[in-house]
Amino acid sequence: MKKRSYQKKIVPRIEDLASKFNVAKIGDVAFEKKLCKPPLFKLKYPIYTVFAKSPNPNAYNIFLSAGVHGDEPGGLYSLLEFLEREVEKYLPDFNFTAFPCLNPSGFEQDKRENFDKVDINRNMESITSVQENNLLIQFLTDNPQRYLFSIDMHEDPTDKPVGGCDISENPKKFYLYESSPNKESRRGHKLLRKLEKLNIPICKRKEIYREKNEDGLIWTPKVHNPDYAAEKSVQTYMQKYTTHSFTPETPTCWTLEDCIAAHLKMLSIALEEFLPN
Repeated sequence: MKKRSYQKKIVPRIEDLASKFNVAKIGDVAFEKKLCKPPLFKLKYPIYTVFAKSPNPNAYNIFLSAGVHGDEPGGLYSLLEFLEREVEKYLPDFNFTAFPCLNPSGFEQDKRENFDKVDINRNMESITSVQENNLLIQFLTDNPQRYLFSIDMHEDPTDKPVGGCDISENPKKFYLYESSPNKESRRGHKLLRKLEKLNIPICKRKEIYREKNEDGLIWTPKVHNPDYAAEKSVQTYMQKYTTHSFTPETPTCWTLEDCIAAHLKMLSIALEEFLPN
């Protein structure tokens, strides 16, 4: 049963951005729902990208995405709020390519996976049968460019077990995944310390889902999860287009307002940190 409407709650907010920015539908994802009468009911969802262009011809490119997991709406709402209220103050220095919701069928069902029960953040490969990923990969292929960094906004569930770990192990504070060429090039620790000064609680436990946690940072080249190592997440796939890609995680036990505030602060700090002098 549908729990919320992508067409009513999200699409109008994305389309309203067309008054200021270039909003494009890059394609539709479609699913067939089996019913008794009629035998098939087709579901179709448009996938959008929003391009906020700087007047500065030397502006740096930033890639932003959210809504990869349908039961993590906080990142989606954070990205929409950034595009609606925050992005213009950064346009003197940056161009933004944004995908507010990469998994609309999951959003509607409040499920991690899409309607076909596929976790699209574990299937980001050059050759894939996953519709959502094919649209994103085709867009990146057709519009090749380098990004200063990418951010894929997520939430971390606190009400269900993750990765075979006991539910008591689920973090209830902010943490961050980072992909970068080498240990020396990491920026995540700087971002986390600045967030901490802004009263964002940071997870300091030694391990998160059996991965080494360095004061809130999980550095992807060290991650043992084979799905990430094989470049099957949005974060790791984006290494083809940027030297730094991030996945911030806010816990689902936080209020939506606190989640949005943390994501917006994270993005603001990253833009300040990466802007060359």
